[in-house]
Amino acid sequence: MWSCVEGVCSWVPSSGVPDLSCAADVPDSPCSRLSATGAALAAAAAVLGGSWAALATARRVKAARVPPHIFAAWACAGVAVASLPFAWLVGPRCIGALPALSGVLFALSAVLIVGAVQLLGLAQAAGIWCGAAALSSYAAVALREGTAAAGAATTGAPRPWWEPAAGAACVLAGIAGAAASGRMQSGEEARVASGRRGGRSSVGSSRWRRWAPPGQRATEDSIREEGGEGDEGEGEGSGFAAAAAAAVADADADAAAAAEAGDAQGGALGAPLLGRRGGAAGDAARAAAFRRAHGGGLAGVGGALLGLVLLPLEFAPYECRGLPWLPGAAAGAAAAGPLLAWLMHLFTTRKADPRPPLSLQPAAAAAPGLAAGAVWAAATACTLLAAQSLGLAAALAAAQAGLLVAGLWGVLGAGELRFLLPQLVFWISGLAVVGGAALMAGLL
Repeated sequence: MWSCVEGVCSWVPSSGVPDLSCAADVPDSPCSRLSATGAALAAAAAVLGGSWAALATARRVKAARVPPHIFAAWACAGVAVASLPFAWLVGPRCIGALPALSGVLFALSAVLIVGAVQLLGLAQAAGIWCGAAALSSYAAVALREGTAAAGAATTGAPRPWWEPAAGAACVLAGIAGAAASGRMQSGEEARVASGRRGGRSSVGSSRWRRWAPPGQRATEDSIREEGGEGDEGEGEGSGFAAAAAAAVADADADAAAAAEAGDAQGGALGAPLLGRRGGAAGDAARAAAFRRAHGGGLAGVGGALLGLVLLPLEFAPYECRGLPWLPGAAAGAAAAGPLLAWLMHLFTTRKADPRPPLSLQPAAAAAPGLAAGAVWAAATACTLLAAQSLGLAAALAAAQAGLLVAGLWGVLGAGELRFLLPQLVFWISGLAVVGGAALMAGLL
């Protein structure tokens, strides 16, 4: 393989992660080309990794209220189907316990992440799970290699302890900001619903109106017309509050309907994993706070597991690092997905008498779930190839830029975070997570 030997790009017949620290000194060399290829693959992994969970917000999935464990089971099947060409290319020589463990970790994380998306929305959930994944993946690599060695393949020298510490602080701040953006969105919706004005993100004044998102301007314009406000927005007619309340109440109606369906199939929004909490549904504020806390916990744990998906790769022989790893991981996911769906069905219907049969809801969940699994398999393939040139810590850190892609899907595709201030907080928090992950991995 090509690696830097005493500052010179040379071919060495050794195993391990190549040192590409001399790539910048010689722009046109095998080491520089290998480094550029790894960076391009890491960017592709970020785009794909930020897109697979967006399929859980598909209209047909929402309309059918597909439970997270059912969607995750279809996603695991999609991983298996998408990995068949790789199995044909590289053969089954690396199928074993370690690759299968990667697939099991993905199946577990998929259930939790899809549940978080259904409770929080894609953008906010992605901010939490990507940050947790960055922390867990770096911590695992650092415990194995040491904080000074983690990321040395990209820097060429051991790093001081304060760099990963500062990166972790940025990631934690980004997670907190992503969680706060959802709370701000709820506050803005409540402010509009009650007819109060004067907040920073209000588009009533011309100063904020030009910077407000188009969805916010259209929403408040239609509400203002129904409420009879003037051009300056000084009036607060009863129609303004009533129309806004009707628009905001959709989320509460969805949560209430899902809670009713929770006894039968686990629900899609009403506490999909832990069941319902008595008394919370009657109080909108408490129910919203519970959904945020529940969804944040699911996203955090799911992201931590997702960050550990490729950790078994560190213990594998060198010939299994790369695409040969993917078929074994797909086999583990294909086995774990249906088993988790069956166990979750038993748990969520434990009080039903008679217990309803397990429904996989193929009409609503098959196509989006299979596509989500295929996208994740492609993202993992890009990460595996990027890790061969950048190192695993750097490739995983670069892949966390998928947070920004997921944010675009959530804000532009699903219409989340429709107000200015929550959007600003989310994007700043997303940059903090990505920058912190890059700093931990030695990319900055």
